[in-house]
Amino acid sequence: MFIVAFDPGETTGIAETDTESKVVTGFQTRDASDIHELLKRQRGRMYRGQSVLVLAENFVGGGYRTTAAINTLKVLGFIEHFCTTSGVPVLIRAPQLRKAYVSKAKELVGDVHAADAVAHILSYLDEME
Repeated sequence: MFIVAFDPGETTGIAETDTESKVVTGFQTRDASDIHELLKRQRGRMYRGQSVLVLAENFVGGGYRTTAAINTLKVLGFIEHFCTTSGVPVLIRAPQLRKAYVSKAKELVGDVHAADAVAHILSYLDEME
């Protein structure tokens, strides 16, 4: 299965893995077209009969919405909309599911925003076993 995980925001952390190789890579972007391209790649894999999944961290916030919070909600909404309308399986995950995996993720990709997305993949892979 090919998994792409997103930690949405003004800077979006992104991680990818193929569960056969279990090699996890991560990067970050501020460009919505990068997110769109990765989602299209997942859709293409699905159309070719490959098993795919998109993970995205949910936004948990209350009160006043800052510009950063609004951008996070927009990115999350785009990911969920694309996947839903394209038939790509998507799981919107609570932020606390990644917490126990952040240290390991930082060992893999460094102390960057992508570590949160990598942590979601590591958490999900543990849940699969």
